[in-house]
Amino acid sequence: MTEIQTNDQKTKGRLFIEHVLFILCLAIIALRFLSIESLSVTAANPWFAITDELSSLSLSASLLAIVLIWFIQSVIRRKFFYRYTAIELGLTVFIIASCLSISVASNLRSAVTSFVTILTPMLVAIILVQILNSPKKAKALLYTIACLGAVSAFYCIVQFFWVNQMLIEQYQGDPNDFLSRLAIIPGSFRHMLFEHSLYSRDIRSFFTTGNSAGSFAILTLAAAVALLADKLRELKSNPKNLIAVCVLAFIALLCLIGLLITRSKGAILSVMIAAAMLVIYLSCPKLINRYKRAILISGLLSVFFVIALIVWYGLTHDRLPGGNSMLVRWQYWYSSARMYAAHPFTGVGPGNFASYYPQYKIPAALETVTDPHNFLLNILSQFGPLGIIGFLAAMLMPMGRLIFAAGKNQGNSSQQKSVNVTCSVLFVAVIGFLIHNCIDFAMFEPAILTVFWAIIAVIIALDRQRKNAPEHSWEPKIAIRIAAVVMALVLTMVFVSYAF
Repeated sequence: MTEIQTNDQKTKGRLFIEHVLFILCLAIIALRFLSIESLSVTAANPWFAITDELSSLSLSASLLAIVLIWFIQSVIRRKFFYRYTAIELGLTVFIIASCLSISVASNLRSAVTSFVTILTPMLVAIILVQILNSPKKAKALLYTIACLGAVSAFYCIVQFFWVNQMLIEQYQGDPNDFLSRLAIIPGSFRHMLFEHSLYSRDIRSFFTTGNSAGSFAILTLAAAVALLADKLRELKSNPKNLIAVCVLAFIALLCLIGLLITRSKGAILSVMIAAAMLVIYLSCPKLINRYKRAILISGLLSVFFVIALIVWYGLTHDRLPGGNSMLVRWQYWYSSARMYAAHPFTGVGPGNFASYYPQYKIPAALETVTDPHNFLLNILSQFGPLGIIGFLAAMLMPMGRLIFAAGKNQGNSSQQKSVNVTCSVLFVAVIGFLIHNCIDFAMFEPAILTVFWAIIAVIIALDRQRKNAPEHSWEPKIAIRIAAVVMALVLTMVFVSYAF
């Protein structure tokens, strides 16, 4: 990405702290990726459930610590600098909705864990926008995400050729011993589900399902392609970038292979849709910018039409067109709608979907799931209408600012093209990711959710740099500084004593 001048007036000490916090963010993102947090899947062994929850809370606490350190070191100084992200309003509404939902949750432990897990990546996205004050940092974050995608793809390849077959052979060698280690009773329904998962040879990487690995590949592939496009543009003026181009091309190819190996039809189709959107935009950007309002309105109307068509077809035929996967998804969605109808204001509470689902599951459904396989229904059924409004606003308001900023004269043409291509690639990847998560639950696996909000932070930061948007700064009085620090420390104590 071409260097773009910013109006950063921060001191060297503050910049040093932000560099350290940025490195910690990268480390935690990588560590969270390597930690299999199966909070959306019922663990066979209660001990696994406890350790998963503790691990997830610890990583969330680490991210929250970064947020609090940034806030405290910023507020105690003479000037407080802040970059508006457009996430703030939606996040505030989401927090209010979450507090209301937690107050009615039957399983308070799951409610707190789920809320913290979803909240911390959103908070970190805001902090990343403050820290990503140069294209170099944004590029470093994208490199980290792309490399995680390469690692995920490599492990998918290993699973495809060796690991899955090895597990099958171990299970067939001594089924009872294998099941006992997983606390699965032979002949039970859980045993049937386990065998189905084992013999399906699902390629899941470090995640709970192949669909989750495919969804993660959408984001990592976009990061690799965005970096590759930038290096290809620079190759004309600097032939030394050829090695970097080859490395990024290999990483992008590896991410693509990983996506294909997962055999996630939804993820592959979503990537194809995102790629088509990108090609159309890059082919005729002026025409699209001229009619962007009409295109946006048409797109929203199309979404509502598709939802209405799905509901009509499902209610009429008691299933959706397609194979067994679409049949069971209609069962999930219909049961989730019944659950929401019984709790229309607050939902059933964060993390409480699994507790309530058996009560509303239709008799024809065999599976008892812990997620409706649709991120909209997930939020709506657990956080209520106010929660879905806040969550969507936090995601879509920054994207809307990017759409309506497109086409404006911001910087010279070289800078404009560089950042525009990068933002466009990441933008369509976010759209593709959301499309895929309308039929799957990958979004709420903590590692994937963290990377998703990191991608949104990069989009916001690059858009601000392209527009050379000014920072907001003010000099808080000493009483306000003390009160802010005390409040941050109190929140930390509440989190440690209440969440843990």
